[in-house]
Amino acid sequence: MVLTEANLNKVNKVLNSEKDHALDNVHEEDYFSDLPSKVDLKKVIPEGLFSKSLTKSTLYWLRDLLAISATVYFYFKYQPAGWIYVLWANVLGLLMWCTFMIGHDAGHGSFSDYQRLNFYVGLLSHGPLLVPFRQWKKSHQLHHLGHNSMSKDKSHSHYTFEGEGAYFLTRATPVFIPLGFGLFYLALGLNDGSHFSVNYYAKNRADKIDNFLSILSCSIFLTLYYILLQQEFFFCFGLPWLIYNGWVYSVTFLQHHHDNMTVYNDNDWDFMKGAVETIDRNFGFGLDDLTHNITNGHLVHHIFFTQIPHYNLMEATKYVRPVLGKYYKLENKFWLRELIEDHFFFTRRSVFERKDGNWTYKKMFPDGKLSDIL
Repeated sequence: MVLTEANLNKVNKVLNSEKDHALDNVHEEDYFSDLPSKVDLKKVIPEGLFSKSLTKSTLYWLRDLLAISATVYFYFKYQPAGWIYVLWANVLGLLMWCTFMIGHDAGHGSFSDYQRLNFYVGLLSHGPLLVPFRQWKKSHQLHHLGHNSMSKDKSHSHYTFEGEGAYFLTRATPVFIPLGFGLFYLALGLNDGSHFSVNYYAKNRADKIDNFLSILSCSIFLTLYYILLQQEFFFCFGLPWLIYNGWVYSVTFLQHHHDNMTVYNDNDWDFMKGAVETIDRNFGFGLDDLTHNITNGHLVHHIFFTQIPHYNLMEATKYVRPVLGKYYKLENKFWLRELIEDHFFFTRRSVFERKDGNWTYKKMFPDGKLSDIL
């Protein structure tokens, strides 16, 4: 299939004019009869978009580090208080999320073509955030290899109605959001074991050494924070860190949860069927570009997660979207409202139910309005 630039722009203009055009599709028996393969999609993407530039990746990393440095400098120079401090903490938490995405590219091998260099970039970008890089890299890889599989996808599990009871108190309260990633998932090992272990998915001595170095990097940065910040530890690092964790949890949840999606059993699942359940979301307000387009370029990222760096995701999406057609999912609604309506037990608009051996979200209220349940 050959797409000219003019035709491509015309197709995307039509698609953009449709309101969430793919989110109302129902997965009928023959729904996937014309689902393109990964090979089909790769053919329509210009080869240059698969190129990994060490220089470009480093410049994006430096951009984030300079922004964080300026934010921290502002704190110590002006000692913000009250609502100014709250705004400051949210800015720093958001910038932490941006640097997490640099390590995210490094973990996938899309930061550069030099895998050992990617490892050390991961240590230096995830260590300051108290994320053991090699362990997270492994668990995140498994998430990509099993996206929207009930048994394989552990990073943001889809709990059935029968199995929700144990998670009711946590999922029913906003407190879980800033604690879900750093505490429950990484430290306590909810779903697939603590990431602070040298034995985490370690097949040999080299894996254990990398796991140890990953834990060591977190320990070194945490110690430095404590020594340098002392009484300022919570206000300069602790609260922004919780906000950053909230971003990780919320964005990841919204990328893989919507009230018109399916989660598959082992017999029905395959890589592409799981991939097209991934949802691109426009967060707006400049957040998509600031956070390296992991929000609105996520479907392409899930299909080519080791091949396309973040700065090429949106260009690749332009080529992939017309080929995917009805399989492409885009959500333009305000992300915070979507989180409230899809996440919390008391405000969610859908319940998870088994259908034909797989699981779908059944709407509790026909129009799905938050006002119906408040």
